[in-house]
Amino acid sequence: MDTNKVVRVRSADTKIPKIDIHTHILPSTLPKWKDKYGYGGFVQLQPCGECRARLILLDGTVFREIESSAWDPKVRITDCEKNSVRVQVISTVPVMFSYWTKPQHGNDIARFLNDHIAEVLNLHPGRFVG
Repeated sequence: MDTNKVVRVRSADTKIPKIDIHTHILPSTLPKWKDKYGYGGFVQLQPCGECRARLILLDGTVFREIESSAWDPKVRITDCEKNSVRVQVISTVPVMFSYWTKPQHGNDIARFLNDHIAEVLNLHPGRFVG
């Protein structure tokens, strides 16, 4: 192996935009699907501070605490600018897939989450891709 080869790497000031291809987003509030559908097990978002919340799982345990960047596009944009990221590809958090629900209820949840992503895209054109 030739260890004397010089590898040239483009500098960080390249004209190619930086794209973050794997980020998750949630609405700032989630509907009370348990009340709507008459059975439990739905993921809940529980505020736990000014800019933090807990994702509560099906069995009532805390999945994780999240910061406002998980639901606030303006915070995300500020973070992106600090890290020279031009575009984020956003999708819902996998724990929200709700495969266990009745089919129509899962469809309602998917539509709600997809509509939220579409709203973020419309409010911030060019910054996010769904």
